[in-house]
Amino acid sequence: TQDAAIEGLAAQLMDDLDRPMTIWHLGPFANPSHGPHYGRSAAQVRVLSESTALDPATRVSLPQLKGLATAEMGNWGRAREELRGQDMTPLARRVPRLAPAALLVDGLVNERYGGNISSPAAAIQLFREQWLSLLDKPARSHELALTAAMGAEYAILRRYDAAATQDWPSARLLAGEGNWGVKQRYLLALFALLIEARQHEALQSVATEVATNESLRQAIGFDDDQRAWVEELGRLVGGEAEVDRSMVLRGQRDFRGHRDHASRILVDLMLSRQDLSAGAAELLPLIHTAGPGRGPLGALAWYDALTADLGVRIRAGKPQEARALLAEALQVMDPNVTLYYGRLCLLDASVKLLAGDFAQAREALERIAVATAASPSERALAALHVALLTQERPDRADLARVPPFWLGLLKGASAMGCGMQSQAVQDWSTAHQGAAVPAERHLAGALLAYARAPKQP
Repeated sequence: TQDAAIEGLAAQLMDDLDRPMTIWHLGPFANPSHGPHYGRSAAQVRVLSESTALDPATRVSLPQLKGLATAEMGNWGRAREELRGQDMTPLARRVPRLAPAALLVDGLVNERYGGNISSPAAAIQLFREQWLSLLDKPARSHELALTAAMGAEYAILRRYDAAATQDWPSARLLAGEGNWGVKQRYLLALFALLIEARQHEALQSVATEVATNESLRQAIGFDDDQRAWVEELGRLVGGEAEVDRSMVLRGQRDFRGHRDHASRILVDLMLSRQDLSAGAAELLPLIHTAGPGRGPLGALAWYDALTADLGVRIRAGKPQEARALLAEALQVMDPNVTLYYGRLCLLDASVKLLAGDFAQAREALERIAVATAASPSERALAALHVALLTQERPDRADLARVPPFWLGLLKGASAMGCGMQSQAVQDWSTAHQGAAVPAERHLAGALLAYARAPKQP
């Protein structure tokens, strides 16, 4: 269990107290959450909380630090409880090195569960202030790259592609000394953000610079295989080629430490077109069957690839395959997937409604009510649809809280399950118009095609 892992790490850390331990040494999300440092931040918080020599300023920060460390381990439901009512701003200002982690976690927890949500634009501006303060400090280039990397990851996770227009640190600033892994993490996160924002020329410029400038390539630590992959990425966004099986497998192999980022880039490329190409449709399973990766970014790539692949199966007239995919996805035991558990249950209910299996669809919806990771809007949507299934009067407050994509998705599936094809087309058109991200648009488009296709007698 997570608690046991933390206890073991804490015991190890207790033997390494020769140097003073303060919050300065803590860095949630500075390493992949399932990498060799998995649980280390949580263990450090535990050691600090038991220290009798802890200074008052550090002790005041422990509740926020505990929440950050819990989120790093993917336990978002517990992180929400630990951070409830906590103001992260003083921590971010008192310990600048923790500002990126504080902003990242605060933004994701508040967006998902509600609270004092700062706008993505305001958060990106804080990230920007942090990295600008480091531009004239070459000795802290590692910190600069990490801050920029987490800022780009924050924008991707918040689905805020407008952040791509910021003056992100140039690749040339990575030429100094510093950790290769952090530099690569930043560039790959920036590539993904630029693809999502359709800033293809900007991406090509950076990719070309990294691939052709030998001293810069060595400073970043890209080997020949990684350089070749980056070069091909530049050609792909330029429309000179399509993602193929080799590109996917090489991304997963050559960027093992940053597989999450390579997967995010590949999914963005596949879903960037209005219609999925036949080649891209065949490649989606390579992403989601490989598992959700090591952190929130990998889980997002996994979820989007899975959602789009559901659409591929339904468009092909094989909704039973979509149902089997969801059954497997709901069995994935990974802490980062808990962010998507509520949405997986909603998708599961939809494919069951599509087949007219209303009893099992209701069970899928009722699972959301007891899921600690479910968001208020997911709970409201599940309650609303259970009311519709039982012919009760829906709560107007629930109606006001639910996103149009999900409401249209479920209502259309119910209509189709009852044989009301024209109503399903209307509801899924609403879902298509309300889809906020490409994976949802592809799924809604596939459902529309399925509803309009002639059915076998």
